[in-house]
Amino acid sequence: KTQRSGGAVRAVVGGTLTLDGEATVSGQTEERTNQGGRTGGAGGSLDVTAGRLAGSGTMRANGGNYNDYSGPGGRIAVRLTAPGADFAAFTGRIEAGGGSWWKGGANGVYDASAGTVYLETAADGDKRGTIRIAMDPLNVSYITGTNKDIKEKHDNTNTTEMVSLGLGGDPLKDYLHVRYVVSDYGRAAVNADFACQSAEIADLVSFLDLEGHELSVGDFFYAVDDGAGGLKVRQVSPGSHSAAALAARGVPTVYDSSPGATGRLVVRPRATVMILR
Repeated sequence: KTQRSGGAVRAVVGGTLTLDGEATVSGQTEERTNQGGRTGGAGGSLDVTAGRLAGSGTMRANGGNYNDYSGPGGRIAVRLTAPGADFAAFTGRIEAGGGSWWKGGANGVYDASAGTVYLETAADGDKRGTIRIAMDPLNVSYITGTNKDIKEKHDNTNTTEMVSLGLGGDPLKDYLHVRYVVSDYGRAAVNADFACQSAEIADLVSFLDLEGHELSVGDFFYAVDDGAGGLKVRQVSPGSHSAAALAARGVPTVYDSSPGATGRLVVRPRATVMILR
């Protein structure tokens, strides 16, 4: 029996949207149960346009947890239209994590793919915001194993496709100015050759799978252990890099599951401006 998936909600607010409660389009059920033979529902979609956003509430499009299989996360998009508006006044959470399921025995717990959260301000402009791929931190207790364990078991680990194909979009244009941030056990898959403004792996428990494709970025950031219990951010230099070359240079969170590992991370060189007088 498959549990109900989340619905689709679109909200348009001309002024300030203040959210102190919960706006949920999560799949059923978010609570772990011991019943077998069922599948958690997929997260739904929440599309919000507002002048400004304030409050301390929650927007959630999680996939449902279940004992056998779980539902993937849904989609949330929040666009702020007022001049100067940003997300600083909203202290709540916006989550679209995948559900988790119990495989039993030594296999432990695995989780469905995270959804996406798209955040855009008027200053960003259309299709120039940030796409976040992350699990719901409140659900991380369901996820077992280190990042290395997860990468070694990628056949049992569901990734989130970075590009939506077959929906009328143009992967060569729609993502060119978008910034990606992968965090909180997020696992991003480069499922087509495409270009974006930047990409960041923000912690050591998330990763990027090139899947044999080429990802072209203006900037690529990744986290490393700072030796004092925290993280520091580093940047990949311009050039064309394989996952193996990145690993050799100390980038721990990029790999390539394709046969022959033919994928490439291409960091575009910065343009040089010369002024002649």
